[in-house]
Amino acid sequence: MALSAGMAHARYEEPCGIRFLARSCGNPAYADTVVCLDPSTVASPEIRAGTIIRLIDFAAQSLDDRDPGWRLHGSRLAACRLFQLDAPDQAGDVILRAQMSTFETALAHGSGGAYLEPFATLMFLQAEAGFDTDLDASMTAFERIIAHYSSPLSILGGRTLAVTGFARQGRLAIATRQFDEALALIVRFPRAEGERLGYLVGIAKAAAEGAMWESAATVLPLIDADTPILETMPDSRYKGWLREDVLALPDAIARRQWPQN
Repeated sequence: MALSAGMAHARYEEPCGIRFLARSCGNPAYADTVVCLDPSTVASPEIRAGTIIRLIDFAAQSLDDRDPGWRLHGSRLAACRLFQLDAPDQAGDVILRAQMSTFETALAHGSGGAYLEPFATLMFLQAEAGFDTDLDASMTAFERIIAHYSSPLSILGGRTLAVTGFARQGRLAIATRQFDEALALIVRFPRAEGERLGYLVGIAKAAAEGAMWESAATVLPLIDADTPILETMPDSRYKGWLREDVLALPDAIARRQWPQN
């Protein structure tokens, strides 16, 4: 039985992958800007230097957006292009400025949970590039946003995505800590209507997506204990997805094989 894609956590995607860039450049807000410039047109050192300056300016202008989500998205796009142009230091600066801007907004306005997933995605870029000092600062900000923000679902979304993302980058200590924190939050959710079961399946899938097989396996007894709730739930697409994953997860974890997205 195949594992469904429709469960209760954000699926990991490569931070600068083709799907992200294509989706973003299909948005009219970005389509005709420097972040969607055809890389093949950056052929000379002079054009490259000018493009780097334009990308830095684009990221700086993104910080003026009142919505931190758009700030993070625009800065991610600019950073991806800067990495492509072999300008990692400039990309690192763009990433950190966007994160700290979001952090300041979150603390000032008592919000920020909705931005944890895009915030985490920028941390994956820092991890991949080896910007460990910046990553430490960003992780501190990430945890402070969580401490300052009270929405369990937003916190869970950020931590669950962080499990897969940091595991994919080989940062297993960080991924394990995020897994432990997420699971500790999940077990406090109510069993009614399969809510807790859905999140248990989600964190098990996130660990499996990151090849954290032992961590994923620790969730299986908790899933088994909550599975009877399926018989009390009304028929729905969500129930069907949930049942499929409950049945398929043990075999996928035992075989240590996970479909790559």
